[in-house]
Amino acid sequence: MIAQTTIGVLRDPDELLSADHEAQIIALVVVGTCLVVFCVVTEHRARELMLVNAFRVAAHRQVGLDELVAHLDRRP
Repeated sequence: MIAQTTIGVLRDPDELLSADHEAQIIALVVVGTCLVVFCVVTEHRARELMLVNAFRVAAHRQVGLDELVAHLDRRP
């Protein structure tokens, strides 16, 4: 965004930013925000799945399905 703003200011010093450069900067902000939200949601889901998997292993061991748990843990 800094590079895009600098290019916009240097290209047309009379006008702070042209409409084209403003649109490009807004698009960069929107795309960047979407990427951050996507990464946060993905990380949250990964942590959630790790907790569910840990619970699954503990429950299977409690019930006595150690062989099944060992088999499932060896899967790629």
